[in-house]
Amino acid sequence: MAFLGNIPIRIKIVIEGKILEQVSHVRYLGCDITYEDDKNITNKINKFQRISGTIRTLKGGKDLKFERKRMDQVNIVICTPGRLLQHMDENPLFDCVNLQILVLDEADRCLDMGFEETMNNIIQNLPTERQTLLFSATQTRSVKDLARLSLKDPMYVSVHEHAKHSTPEALRQSYIVVELEEKFSMLWSFIRNHTKHKILVFLSSCKQVKYIYEAFCRLRPGVSLLALYGTLHQMRRMAIYESFCRKSHAVLFATDIAARGLDFPAVHWVVQLDCPEDSATYIHRAGRTARYQKGGESLLVLLPSEKEAMLERLEAAKIPINEIKINENKLQNPWRKLEALLARDKELKASAQRAFVAYVKSVFLMKDKAVFDVKALNTDAFSR
Repeated sequence: MAFLGNIPIRIKIVIEGKILEQVSHVRYLGCDITYEDDKNITNKINKFQRISGTIRTLKGGKDLKFERKRMDQVNIVICTPGRLLQHMDENPLFDCVNLQILVLDEADRCLDMGFEETMNNIIQNLPTERQTLLFSATQTRSVKDLARLSLKDPMYVSVHEHAKHSTPEALRQSYIVVELEEKFSMLWSFIRNHTKHKILVFLSSCKQVKYIYEAFCRLRPGVSLLALYGTLHQMRRMAIYESFCRKSHAVLFATDIAARGLDFPAVHWVVQLDCPEDSATYIHRAGRTARYQKGGESLLVLLPSEKEAMLERLEAAKIPINEIKINENKLQNPWRKLEALLARDKELKASAQRAFVAYVKSVFLMKDKAVFDVKALNTDAFSR
């Protein structure tokens, strides 16, 4: 969503000479990976009063017939790949013949294997004569990817390509090394000592987010708590996102669904409780703070078995990060209270068991085995 600062609007003015004067067929097509991203983009576009024409957001989970009847009255479409392809296949009123600009936000994700077939089918339905803009904090330079988009002599523009670091200078980045079974206590202590801050905590799976959120709600750390993950209903996710945006002091537990495209205002801390799968994921997570020249802090929590290899990956990606030590005087242990809660609440205990399995499975499925070694996990201590 960063591309909505100024750049695309200016590009459109230069190339077109003027913004659309009448509603006709789709001329501007913005494609993003999630509905939350699309909602953010639409809200940003609506702030530009110079744009005349109709903007439509296409998203799964909504009435296709309602969208279909209005598609001949729009010229700016913001959409997710799956919903866009559905309109192309099923909606005779959806016409891209006059398309002039295609924008792919989070382009590296839109072009990866998970969306490859969908994006190929979409591109086949678009005119070859168009301007294509790809935006991402971790852009792809793969010739294969660019060729698939029919790009001719593409120009690569990178804010950080020749910079000393690939992350903002205003972002303070630190890491700590803790044992697996100490993560919960460390997070509890951190939140208890930062109740006047806005904090975003990343975990690797939906079940972990759900359990940590439920457990912390029962433990009552003294700050508003929210949880955002993929298995929630779409409207519920949007309500949680908007609630977190409005709050000045809150903690949001989230999966990587919150790592891209979402603009969270005034986040003080990003805590990566589970190690990101690669340096690109780290950059996107940390990028939820220190936005628009503002300051922010990122804390990466590593296991001893993850430390060496992950730090090598971050150094190779030009990410400056320093180790900090836990202040033992501020460390608080909630285990006795948590154990009592688990003994009384069978549902919470079952949620804890599901989170345990989900975490171990996520580590096992990680591709970078130099960083993620499931055999190095102390599962006995963690399970207690």
